[in-house]
Amino acid sequence: LEKKIDLYKSNYNVEVSIEFIFGTHYFSNAWNRVYKKEFLLKNNIYFPDMYVAEDMLFSIKSILCSKKTVVFNNGYYCYLYNREGSTTSERVGEKGFLILKDCWGIIEYLRGIEYNSSEKEMVLRRIASSLSYTFDRLEDDLKISFKKKLDIFISIFNGIFNADMSIYFRK
Repeated sequence: LEKKIDLYKSNYNVEVSIEFIFGTHYFSNAWNRVYKKEFLLKNNIYFPDMYVAEDMLFSIKSILCSKKTVVFNNGYYCYLYNREGSTTSERVGEKGFLILKDCWGIIEYLRGIEYNSSEKEMVLRRIASSLSYTFDRLEDDLKISFKKKLDIFISIFNGIFNADMSIYFRK
């Protein structure tokens, strides 16, 4: 089963822009990329201890710190999306509120990263998308409480990062 693949000599890879990576459906999943250990250590990139969003944060930081990103057209990993017991499938009921608890970890993890304005917009859009995804999956009787807590997070986040995340929640 152990098969070595020389990713650098593959005929199916192409260097892509940060905008392309942030725009893909699989952006936040860390399992669809290969990283050099030295790169992760040098940039202090790790999976924060959170219930949800840890892979999104890992992805944001690794993409913003990378000088070059290469996409491989071959599949090297098989993943069962929304499998029973995964955090993605369990963002319902009271467990959906855990992402709000983890939002404070999001703020801490993202402090100190240098962003240009377009990168900041992409990051905000991705975090808002994750929060909206959870909100949409909640039962109606929990949405009001979730929204109140979300508004507090957005207000604090906007102040720290000089941003307006609320624009991604207007419908």
